[in-house]
Amino acid sequence: MTSEVKPKTPANIIKSVRRYQLKQRFGIDDKDYDLLLAIQGGKCAICRKPCGTGRRLAVDHCHKTGAVRGLLCHRCNVGIGYFKDDHAVMRRATEYLWKASPEGARAMSERTETAKRRKAQQVPPVFSQVYSDSEILEANLRRWKE
Repeated sequence: MTSEVKPKTPANIIKSVRRYQLKQRFGIDDKDYDLLLAIQGGKCAICRKPCGTGRRLAVDHCHKTGAVRGLLCHRCNVGIGYFKDDHAVMRRATEYLWKASPEGARAMSERTETAKRRKAQQVPPVFSQVYSDSEILEANLRRWKE
């Protein structure tokens, strides 16, 4: 039984190293990578664009569990890396960008106007908010005695 030995060309070495890294670092093989790539339409899972650098998309994974999440372009991969996978920080960054956008500024202005209208139309406080419990109890007792 003889197996075909591939010549050690730079392209074959790169492919071999890539296969080894996929298996060792992420527990996937070339077929798994290609399946993820096909599912994502050959595009980054975040920006939905093909990798502009000509590189392969990076395998994104959870640093706590090691679970593969998807494939990302270099920019998106580095971007979420700077946020250290912190959902709260990423959510605040998204809100920050949204508020600074024309749509966000318009929506924030509308919210402010709505809040002002509601405050102007505010009904008087409920009876129990004006009087203490003991005052309410005394008033009820007087009424029952009559």
